[in-house]
Amino acid sequence: MDVLIYYPWLFVVFAAILGLIVGSFLNVVIHRLPIMMERGWREECAEASQNTR
Repeated sequence: MDVLIYYPWLFVVFAAILGLIVGSFLNVVIHRLPIMMERGWREECAEASQNTR
């Protein structure tokens, strides 16, 4: 890792890119997970209400 000794700004660039990638992934998960969970709950409730009739 001698490159980081000669180019210390490169570490900042790599950290920023990694942060953008992780942040983008978390944004998608945070946005989609509640929607997917609600859809699953609705399906389970529909199945449960059909079984009780």
